[in-house]
Amino acid sequence: MQANKGKAEVPPANFNCDSVAFSADDKTVALGGYGTLKLWDTQTLQTQNLTGQKGNVIGLAFVSDNRLVSCASIDQTIKVWDLNTRDAVKTISLPYSFRALDCSADGTLAALAGAPALAPKLYDLQTGLEYAPRVTMPKGVTFSCMALAPDGKTLAMGVSKGEILIWDVASGMARKTLSGHTKTITSVCFASDGRTLASAGGGDKTARLWDVPTGQTRAIFQAHTDNVLGVSLSADGKLLATASRDQTIMVWDVPAARK
Repeated sequence: MQANKGKAEVPPANFNCDSVAFSADDKTVALGGYGTLKLWDTQTLQTQNLTGQKGNVIGLAFVSDNRLVSCASIDQTIKVWDLNTRDAVKTISLPYSFRALDCSADGTLAALAGAPALAPKLYDLQTGLEYAPRVTMPKGVTFSCMALAPDGKTLAMGVSKGEILIWDVASGMARKTLSGHTKTITSVCFASDGRTLASAGGGDKTARLWDVPTGQTRAIFQAHTDNVLGVSLSADGKLLATASRDQTIMVWDVPAARK
């Protein structure tokens, strides 16, 4: 499938982009660069800057009540932005630099991941405090990617062994291991229902769709000729996009879950 080039290029010229996020209504794209956030209006094609963080903005997430959550590397902070006023309404200091961010849909919980050998940390975005209990990393396992379910109850973590660990956020305990990929997991993504998880298997050149409650594989997507690096599910869960080092993006129909 070859897509037609759109009427505008994102990111804007002379802007090195480290992270990107779409708003739920698809009217705004947030772009994270070095010390700057850009809000790109997809209808007017105008951009507006949000400043106040130092270093690369490595994580972005739109959450409820027209808010945007961002995480920056050098100043080791999370900021919560009110997009109505364009002001930062909360700043949370972090113990060290992180390289990945995901949030619950209601904006109450943020999951952050740092060095591969460290377990992800969870923060309450209302109090600014680290969420307890903590997630603990099994010995000999290194982290590669993560995703937080929209309801904030489940954390999926891809690891170097080609497995995906499913954590219960409330207890901090590993609930399930999803096995099937043969190489390091490079990307995971929850569907809006929190029951379906998509994963990219990196060097095994496949993507998979999982039923989280049962731990069973629902579908395997295999057509790329090089590493599959990213996966993303559409808001309605009917389409899966996969990005590969073979310089293609493929869009797949998602099979319906069995009742």
